[in-house]
Amino acid sequence: MILTGGIDLSMQYTLVLCNVVSAQVISGQNENTWMALAVSILISAVIGLINGFGVYFLKIPAMIMTLATGSAVWGIAYIYCNGAPKGKTSEILSFIANGKIGGIINGASLIWMLLSVAVILVLKFTVFGRTVYAVGVNRESANYSGINVPATLIGIYVAASVLAGISGFILLGYTGTSYLSTGESYNMDSIAAVVVGGTSIMGGSGSYVGTIAGVGIMIIINSLMTVLNMAESGKQMVQGLIIIVLLVIVYGRKDRE
Repeated sequence: MILTGGIDLSMQYTLVLCNVVSAQVISGQNENTWMALAVSILISAVIGLINGFGVYFLKIPAMIMTLATGSAVWGIAYIYCNGAPKGKTSEILSFIANGKIGGIINGASLIWMLLSVAVILVLKFTVFGRTVYAVGVNRESANYSGINVPATLIGIYVAASVLAGISGFILLGYTGTSYLSTGESYNMDSIAAVVVGGTSIMGGSGSYVGTIAGVGIMIIINSLMTVLNMAESGKQMVQGLIIIVLLVIVYGRKDRE
């Protein structure tokens, strides 16, 4: 998402809505698991379409558009469960999220690894991957080059939103039940990991390999703060300061160029 020069602040709330809906659809029954996944994908795809349409066709800044969408989505989640999420995971989904594959790695980690490989390959070796970078560098130039900018941009928002929805679905299997506070700090965590990983907040520069490294760095930093018994508010402050420092470095470098 940030590769295109935008930030999606609705992903955390998309995750929450899909988490809450999945729990109620499944209600502990294995046979409802795949229906819940299909519903999560449909809901998140619609949210992504709305975001992409607003950003490209209505020219609303990505941060404002996705923040507004996210607020609406969280409100829908609250109304849907009346403030008290119901339902629970199924045995199948619990195994997918927590079960050990070969006794070594759990299912959720394996899914993340496979998706990471797919994203890296798509960005590096496909035409779509190159168009994403081109759109991030300059949308107008990309358009004059024959790139279908609206399809690329909307496709990115839909893909990001669907991945958030699937994450909410898998998190249900991990925790066993749904919470309105699920993924409470995920927006800040994801932005910090991307920026720390070297992706330009202005778009057009960066890689998912760098983002993976950024995730590792942020995990180490968060673990260190936990060892030091730092409060959650302190952790958020540190993450914010890290992002600010890195942005100052990036923009300072741009000015010198």
